[in-house]
This record gives sequence, C-alpha cells and structure tokens, in this order.
Amino acid sequence: MVAYLREFYAVSPTRACKTLMFAKSMYYYRSVKDDSEVIDKLLELSEAKPREGQDKYYRRLRPGVSVGQKTGKKGLFNAWA
Repeated sequence: MVAYLREFYAVSPTRACKTLMFAKSMYYYRSVKDDSEVIDKLLELSEAKPREGQDKYYRRLRPGVSVGQKTGKKGLFNAWA
C-alpha cells in the first residue's frame, strides 16, 4: 500500500505511512529470520485440505516442524499472510 501511494502520488514514505496509519518502522522493517520451512508446510497443508482453517493448520504444524519460541499463532498467521 505504501509503495502504491509513493509510486502513483509521489509522496514521501513518511506521508504515505501517516495516511495509512502505519508506523514507519513497519514500512522499513526487513525480517532476518527464514520462515521458508513454515511457509512451505502451510502451503502444503492448505493445498491438501483447503476447507480447514488456520487453527487446524497450526495444530498440525506444531508436531512436524520445529517452530521457534516466538512463533505462536500470530507468528504463523504473519508467515501465512
């Protein structure tokens, strides 16, 4: 969204973030952890059972994939989005 505003309206990142009510740190943040294993497993589960929701994926993912301490439901949801 910020990139869209910056490209089409030629505004600064600060103004674009204020317009969308985002923190600037959210725009500049770059993750250093590699969630590719978790993302691949979530995609695999969603293709195998597309009618199940995020809660069931979370329960199925816990035993099979080593997920870090800080990766709870919110972490898995953020990896999915």
